[in-house]
Amino acid sequence: MKDLKKIQNILFSTENHLVQIRHFCLFQFSIWIFHLIIISIVSFFHLVLNHSIGTIAEWISERGWQLILVTKTVIFVSYYQYYKLRYPLKEKFKYYLQSGMMIPRTDFLTVTLFSLLCLIFLGNLQLNSGVIFNPVNLIFSAIGNLSFFAFDFIFVVFLNILYPLDDKTRRSMNFWLSLIFFLGTKATFQYEIIHVSSLYFYTFFTFGYFSTWRRENWSLPLMFLVVVLLPLNVFCGFDPVWLSQYSFLSCRLESLHSNYR
Repeated sequence: MKDLKKIQNILFSTENHLVQIRHFCLFQFSIWIFHLIIISIVSFFHLVLNHSIGTIAEWISERGWQLILVTKTVIFVSYYQYYKLRYPLKEKFKYYLQSGMMIPRTDFLTVTLFSLLCLIFLGNLQLNSGVIFNPVNLIFSAIGNLSFFAFDFIFVVFLNILYPLDDKTRRSMNFWLSLIFFLGTKATFQYEIIHVSSLYFYTFFTFGYFSTWRRENWSLPLMFLVVVLLPLNVFCGFDPVWLSQYSFLSCRLESLHSNYR
């Protein structure tokens, strides 16, 4: 009975940090459900055409970023419309954008450069002799990698606006929300993402950490995403869906991810 009461307190608590966890779990669950529906519909029509399981898997892999983009966009827009109707979110988010611009200092640039060099070193980059030049897929890779983290990060921003936390609680919440993001990604996109390692947890945790660097901001996480993650994923073979198939450089992504599992 005591354990049941504790569970009920967590599920129905009005404390802001538990409300954030509840909403973010529901957000990830919605992504999982919607994506499962898309994959089921795609598989159904392939099976009607008597395609093999291997053909279905290849079709999903080739269109991995498109499927991920559709899933995340639909769920994010749905939640945004819900919050906008229920709360004065639009005005508060506009103020957040206006006040959240921050010029990077030397310490941030040092950490960013160090992260970039570490990933390049661990990835053992080399020229990709088997590259398939496809500018359309490069664009999808860039948009996909940007949106993959950005939608979830912006959703957390919404939660912080609607259910604010003190600095100490927010730092601890960054860990739990990053863990939920990692588990949700691992459960949902197992058909497209080849390696779901703890790098995803570290990346999302880094966004949350930089968003409170000295003061609340959105510019430092965006800069980290654009300066570090996008070049590595799009041009250096770190792409979690297509690896180095369309990038000019290739890396030992399997060993890199295995080092962080």
